[in-house]
Amino acid sequence: MSNYVYKSTLSYHDYLQAKSFEDSISEIITHDISGQTQELISSNNEIHQEQRQISNDLKNSISEGLESISFELQELNAAFRWGFSEILLTLRDINTSLSELIKIAKTPVQTWAYEQFEIARDAYRKGLYAEALEYLEHSINGHGSNVGYKLEFRFHYLKGLIHLGSYRNSSSSIVNLNKSVESFLNAARYSKSKDTSVAGWSYLAAGWAAYCQGKMEKALEYTNQALDYDNDLIEAYFQSAKILMHIGQPRLAISKLKYAIGKDRRYAAKAMADDDFRKYESDVRDLIYSVRQIKCEIAIDKLSEVKQILSKLFNVPDFTRNLNDNYNFDEVGRKLEEVEKLLEKNTLYSCIDAQTCIKKARDKFTLNVIRIKDDLDPEVSSIEKEIDLIKKQMKKTSLENNGVRNKIFLAWKRKSQKGKIKAKQEKLSELYREMDFRKVILSRINDFLDCELATLHGTESEELLEYKIKKMEELHSVAVKETIELRKKGML
Repeated sequence: MSNYVYKSTLSYHDYLQAKSFEDSISEIITHDISGQTQELISSNNEIHQEQRQISNDLKNSISEGLESISFELQELNAAFRWGFSEILLTLRDINTSLSELIKIAKTPVQTWAYEQFEIARDAYRKGLYAEALEYLEHSINGHGSNVGYKLEFRFHYLKGLIHLGSYRNSSSSIVNLNKSVESFLNAARYSKSKDTSVAGWSYLAAGWAAYCQGKMEKALEYTNQALDYDNDLIEAYFQSAKILMHIGQPRLAISKLKYAIGKDRRYAAKAMADDDFRKYESDVRDLIYSVRQIKCEIAIDKLSEVKQILSKLFNVPDFTRNLNDNYNFDEVGRKLEEVEKLLEKNTLYSCIDAQTCIKKARDKFTLNVIRIKDDLDPEVSSIEKEIDLIKKQMKKTSLENNGVRNKIFLAWKRKSQKGKIKAKQEKLSELYREMDFRKVILSRINDFLDCELATLHGTESEELLEYKIKKMEELHSVAVKETIELRKKGML
């Protein structure tokens, strides 16, 4: 059981005390998922490998200092666990440095309050929770002649975090879920106008604290409010689903869980390791089966679409001989073979991986197509110029011959030119074939790019963006050189 379940054999406080930090880390890796459900999600090895990565991130982030926390954990997705709530201190605005906080202070009183907060934050990092609460009290309500600054959401947020507890912070003198809810609600109230995402996290934490008290109506209310302020907070969808499962509303819970899994596939395994969801395992299994089918069908459609595009381009006569050798289309082919192998596994993870793999294949194909177009455009222009030059030479020869009066000399001249004319005619035919081949390719490329680049707008791969930037830099360099030459000639 990786998540606490209300009304289990232990109270929330006892649950925290019963678990060491190391045991909790190990439990993430070793929790079991029933065979039938696991087969739908992925292989046992792949799930454990993913869970091992999560546990390593958690262990390293908390053991080596919260400043080293991975970006993955900061997003509050399936990698997050409430028992490691220290992570919540690192989230964006909450972890603002003292120097930055002093910059936004408008009065000496506020500056003093931020200094007290920094002492509290330092005490918290050192595990001195009672001292941290003492200095937070100073920050909020003042001390001596200083009146404090109760409107700063960061103060209430940290206070709520300390009272919420964790595997490392489980003292009965510190953990107080009522105070935690109160503090998080204050943090949400004071952060609404400044940072809606902080308000979202605060409501989410208040919802968890309420759940751990068995106040399910309030827990659901606060968790849904978290989504009102941050609709991208995926953990809130999962938490809402967990609460709904706990109160016996699996149909409503499934729609929330479906959204969470759609955003982060690991929620499938996380749900099946949670006893609130296990009560309705068949419902969750049906959901995973449904999501897997949808993902699989999408991947198959996308694979078929990419194959059709490739077929259209590769069916151009001599394409392989003329172009494929110069561009890495083989890599695209290997990616598509990988997609087919993933689809054969027919699990949730493999179908999602197949979609990702198709995206990479299509991005690589698009990059190659753009490179071909960039190379072919000047080639066509060069061939057209060469054709025009040969035509002019042949026309000039014909005009010169028409001016010859002596028929015997004209016959001799035409005979001597016959080989050269034939060579030029053959050269023209060859150039027309090359130009026609390139124009057919360009026509199909342009049709593809008109559609593809509009679809890709804003989601181009890093490799494609780098190529575009490089081409823009090359064009800029050429333009600068041409401008310098024109200025030298006095034309600018």
